[in-house]
Amino acid sequence: MNTKKVATYAGALVILVIIAVLLNLNAGSRSVIHILPTTSTSTTSSTSISTSSIPTTTRRSVYTFCVPSTPTEMPIYNGNFNTGTYLGWNVTGKAFGNAPLNLTYQNKQHNYYGAPWSGYNNTFVASTFQGFVSGQGNLTSAPFQVTEPYLNFKIISAQNKGLYMEVISNNSVFEKVYFDTFNSSLTSNYFTTYLNGSINLYPLLCKNASIRIVSDLEASISSKYSYISAGNFYLGPSPVQTPGILVTANLSSNG
Repeated sequence: MNTKKVATYAGALVILVIIAVLLNLNAGSRSVIHILPTTSTSTTSSTSISTSSIPTTTRRSVYTFCVPSTPTEMPIYNGNFNTGTYLGWNVTGKAFGNAPLNLTYQNKQHNYYGAPWSGYNNTFVASTFQGFVSGQGNLTSAPFQVTEPYLNFKIISAQNKGLYMEVISNNSVFEKVYFDTFNSSLTSNYFTTYLNGSINLYPLLCKNASIRIVSDLEASISSKYSYISAGNFYLGPSPVQTPGILVTANLSSNG
């Protein structure tokens, strides 16, 4: 009789253990279901985005290997000459005068050839057109870090071997670039219309550079029409240059 009771109790215990195990398994299954994400498990493919359509602050992330943690929107100090002075630029000689040209004032005074100054984004611009007087000298920007592959700007320049722009890096001339915007096929008022210029800085990415605007008219026959004027300097991911204005770009032996 005792043996039968023990067997009965033992059998009941086994059944209880089996039920408990089954309950735990079910509970475990429910817990797994609870922690699975409810969204689709399909993978998302990456999409290539054109940098030209992204705002500047976002676009700069492409060059995070050389951009500081707090990027400067205008790395070229006083690149648009909005101070009304050459603050941050080194002036040599007399060609660029004591201050940038005030285009608004010059237009009011009718101080131009043929038609008012146009095509410029701001008021002040570096220019050797100073009261119809041209001369020798240069203007050099403060050093800046090249965080975008192109230097873009506005320019008026005659084709003259004494008028050009230089890219300075590591205390030497990296590149010398000549422009000619005096072309009636590009604009009718070519003496006073600013066009878009660009210089490729890709080899200098993440390095320091400066821009030098040069008027060395002793290298050619001087003329009242031989002047250079430039401003609105900024760095960008792509060139904006008006087709047909580049005469030549000479890389130095160090470039």
